[in-house]
Amino acid sequence: MNRYIGRRTRRFAGLLLCFTILVGCVGKGGTTIMLRTNELAPPMQMAHGSIALLDQADDSYPSSPAIGEATWTLFRMHLAGIKAAPSPKTELVNLAKNSLTKAGYDVQLISNAELATSTGPVLHLRIDEFAYEMWSWTWPYVPIFGNTAITMSVRVPHGQQAEARSFRAPGRESCWFGDCEKQVEAAVAQSLTNIMNQVVQWTAEDSFRTAVKSSRMQHARP
Repeated sequence: MNRYIGRRTRRFAGLLLCFTILVGCVGKGGTTIMLRTNELAPPMQMAHGSIALLDQADDSYPSSPAIGEATWTLFRMHLAGIKAAPSPKTELVNLAKNSLTKAGYDVQLISNAELATSTGPVLHLRIDEFAYEMWSWTWPYVPIFGNTAITMSVRVPHGQQAEARSFRAPGRESCWFGDCEKQVEAAVAQSLTNIMNQVVQWTAEDSFRTAVKSSRMQHARP
């Protein structure tokens, strides 16, 4: 009896080891993606003129620079990280620039050094959330899900905020057997496309255009 139990125990341990090795392939070594969007929707109303955008985002997301992780089982044991390269602090600004250009603006990226001498309104971007997961508990089917959230604000010289809006959107995808880089990138792209479409529509609203226009007029006075 003891010999039979021993064989069953060894067999179970061997199966468990094989499963662990296979599941460990999900995100093994980490996953690195590029940030991108799909095709953006056209604006409800085209804008005109120029606008300044700070070339680096503020980042209030506590897990930065990671944007997610691969996890194992319902206990969410960490397997490996998900990262974006180049940095989300610059790439999200570039995506925002593309969306503002889509809205009709001539966008000028300015640095923090130039911000100190700026006399007009400047758009700022802040990362509030960037959290994605690959779960291996249903291996070989691997669900991928997460959320992105940002805040964009119009600020006048000395940091006074004239207008702000927060944007948030989920991303969902899946893959098989753990080689998930393209699917993770696609899930994030879903989220970012949704967010940047919201940004484009925000620029057509009276609140945004009034903030930009009134800020320009206020700081153009002698």
